[in-house]
Amino acid sequence: MKKFILTIVFIFGINSLRVNATTYYLSSSSGDDNYSGIFPDSAWQTLDRLNIINLFPGDSVLLKSGDTFFGTIVIHNSGGINSPIYFGRYGTGTLPIISGFKKLTAWTTTGNIYSVSDTNNIKSIWYNGKWMQIARYPNSGFISNFHPNGNNLLFNNLLSNPNGYWDNASVAIRSSGIRYEMSKIDTYFQGNIILTNPTQYNIPQFYGFFFYNKLSELDTANEWFCDTLSNQVFIIPPNGTSLINSDVQASVIDYGFYSINDLSYIIIDNIEFSGQSKDAIHIQGVGVGIVIENCSFKKCKERAINFQQTTTYCRLIGNDIEDCGGEGIFSLFFFHCRIANNHIQRIGLERGFGFENYCQGIGIHLSSGILDTVIHNSIDSCGYGGIRCYNSYNRFEENIVNHSMLLLDGGGGMMFFGLSSSFVFNNFILNTIGNIEGTTSPEKSSYGIYFAENIQSDSIINNTIVNSDSYGIYIGPYNQNHFLKGNVIYNNQDGQLFIADGDPINSTNNIQFNHNILYSLNDKQKSIQLTGINNNFLPLKGDSNYYCNPYDYFPIYQKSVSDTVVSEKIFSLPLWQQATLQDSNSHVSNVEWLNYYVTDTIGSDLIMNGNFSNNYDGWNTEPSGNNSLLLDNLTMMDNGCIKFEVTDTIPYEYAKAVSNDFALQINQFYQMSFSSAGFKNGILHSDITEQIAPYDGIGINKYFPIQTFRKDFNYFFQSSTYGNPLGLNFELHKSDSLVYFDNIHLFPVSVFKHDSSHMSVLLMNYSPNTITVPLGTDSVFRDLDGNMVTGLYTLNPYSSYVLVLDSPLNLVSLKEIPKQNSIIVFPNPVQSSNGKISIQLPDENMYDFEVCDLTGRKFQYGKFSGSIINTFSMKNASAGMYILSVHSAIKLWQQKIVVVN
Repeated sequence: MKKFILTIVFIFGINSLRVNATTYYLSSSSGDDNYSGIFPDSAWQTLDRLNIINLFPGDSVLLKSGDTFFGTIVIHNSGGINSPIYFGRYGTGTLPIISGFKKLTAWTTTGNIYSVSDTNNIKSIWYNGKWMQIARYPNSGFISNFHPNGNNLLFNNLLSNPNGYWDNASVAIRSSGIRYEMSKIDTYFQGNIILTNPTQYNIPQFYGFFFYNKLSELDTANEWFCDTLSNQVFIIPPNGTSLINSDVQASVIDYGFYSINDLSYIIIDNIEFSGQSKDAIHIQGVGVGIVIENCSFKKCKERAINFQQTTTYCRLIGNDIEDCGGEGIFSLFFFHCRIANNHIQRIGLERGFGFENYCQGIGIHLSSGILDTVIHNSIDSCGYGGIRCYNSYNRFEENIVNHSMLLLDGGGGMMFFGLSSSFVFNNFILNTIGNIEGTTSPEKSSYGIYFAENIQSDSIINNTIVNSDSYGIYIGPYNQNHFLKGNVIYNNQDGQLFIADGDPINSTNNIQFNHNILYSLNDKQKSIQLTGINNNFLPLKGDSNYYCNPYDYFPIYQKSVSDTVVSEKIFSLPLWQQATLQDSNSHVSNVEWLNYYVTDTIGSDLIMNGNFSNNYDGWNTEPSGNNSLLLDNLTMMDNGCIKFEVTDTIPYEYAKAVSNDFALQINQFYQMSFSSAGFKNGILHSDITEQIAPYDGIGINKYFPIQTFRKDFNYFFQSSTYGNPLGLNFELHKSDSLVYFDNIHLFPVSVFKHDSSHMSVLLMNYSPNTITVPLGTDSVFRDLDGNMVTGLYTLNPYSSYVLVLDSPLNLVSLKEIPKQNSIIVFPNPVQSSNGKISIQLPDENMYDFEVCDLTGRKFQYGKFSGSIINTFSMKNASAGMYILSVHSAIKLWQQKIVVVN
């Protein structure tokens, strides 16, 4: 590796400080334990020979490159601050390997089961480099625990095994969202499983478990079992394969490098560790000045690197860690340590494989840490979190954490506990998934960055958090004085930022929140969710943020939860600014998109009277006596409208305008559209509800903003029930009264789903250098302020930004645009083999036109002039949805075109 030469020069330099420093050479391929071991051509052969001697400050141990050494280096002595003990390699080629694997050969077969004699207590088996499952029942999935909340008993009365059948087998239990726990079974009888070791967590009722480590359950491909009584190993190889001439490796050695003593000034460099049944490197005592760099760690059952006591001034640099069952790096307490440039992947991904009693799956775990730096690490695919830390004054910078929470739930890609005055800068946390298999949880709670309770004064700056299955950032109760700036929080499934409080006096407070981008890609994602006990819970102090959701109008949700009452408020940005006097320089999305496009209208309008040209027949109000519904002729509407007003708050503060009755068809898509305007900014709730008891809402349950200018709305939904009779209703609060309505329609339609990921482009720069990103020559983008961007976009180091495609998007105007006469396009859909399309324009003026696919790429463009009727061709276009834009200097129309084969 690159640092090898520099390290050797350093070591040889400091070795000169001790006159009697010795370099020892080991070669498993050409050495002999009877040699002197102090020259390359008289190297020792085994680690056992090395372990006989005492090493002294300044000594070096060099393993021959390309050789494999079976066993453990056991070290008792420390180096000195200017004369460390060095472990490295000599020669050229691949890294020397310290292996805990034993290759199994000489197989015999009985049916599809292979067996071999072996006296080792085997902890794991790898077949041609891939992990094998120890025999389990059931072969997939879980058995439900019917016993409520015990920690030493499982029960399922559907188990039909005879008493004693599962005695001395093992069981893996989903004891909580964040933990699988394993135990040997003491006694089994009549569906009761008595555990040898109680679990740490009480096992919830109906959570899952499975049995493993029993020979009679060896019944499917890729399983194994080790019978320690008969000293036999049994394997069923993957389907269609044979163990003859295959590479079957059994993990039988606990450690690769081990010290039970306090240990100081040791360097481990350029060595590969593989197949240890516990840890590759295990330091039991207090550590000082230990350096582990440029090493490789593969297929360790528990941890690659494990520091079990306080360790100071340690450096873990440039290591590769993969396929460990428990954790990549663990420290009980690091002080002034540096973890940098490590590549860690596939940690804790298998249930029942990891620690003896539980599964964890963390890339870097600082059980406690002060003044540590965790920088520029790449962590991919962890069963639990990528990085987890307790304590204060640490720095987490420029790390990439991808695919976390693959096995467990209730945490994050980066998790912090008891952390104060720490810095979280320039990190990328991507795809935090969450896994609720074997639980009764209805939804995931896995976050990009997770701050637990009682954390103070952290700086969270310029991080990018993308595609979490819950929220991008979670800030728990009793957090105070955090500073969040410049973060890009993008497309996290529940929302972008969640802040919680558990105290009626708002103990979570003073969260500074400035210059962040919160970008959502569907109407279910919230920008911010504030949940506390006080109904005025307001922990944020924010400005100059972007709350972008092209599918929704309300970025901020405020929820209060007490023992008896749950209430929720929603805020558009103008309402939030008015209520809090914050975010005066913040913005919402400058585009609005539909979640579907209509390909065909397949039925008549279910609203009998939605245009209100002469009357409002078919509409009524609920409840009676506190509202009025009148015909009106507001000029910004179209030839008549209705005016709806809540006139009294007794006995209700809300009122509804309700349409005629109709029925919906199950699984059918519908398009609901209407126009509205009000005298002030407010909130309008719309739903489809049963018109007979129990009056449940079954259709839309959607909120729309009331604005002081005309706004035209479209919304699509899929019906989940037949439901008859039903009614469309608009619900209004007294404080938001009054509102004008027009053009209310509800059509059954065929739809084409709008892929929002094609319309927004998240640009990310993981590197320390400024980069320019080519945007292509046939697409035009806009930044979040609406400015046009073409050609190239420049990204600073460790930064990200969101661009939106300019076409086929409509920019939201800040002022009302008078409704224009429409264009008519026919035929639509059009056959690709023919492709000829005619368009009827409203006049004979000159217009430009362009046709774009849903990614914004132009398929066709040109000019229409001098005629009402014009034609253009879509021949040989790929099947799908396109957007036709026709415009002049002052007019714009857009029309969806569907091309079919």
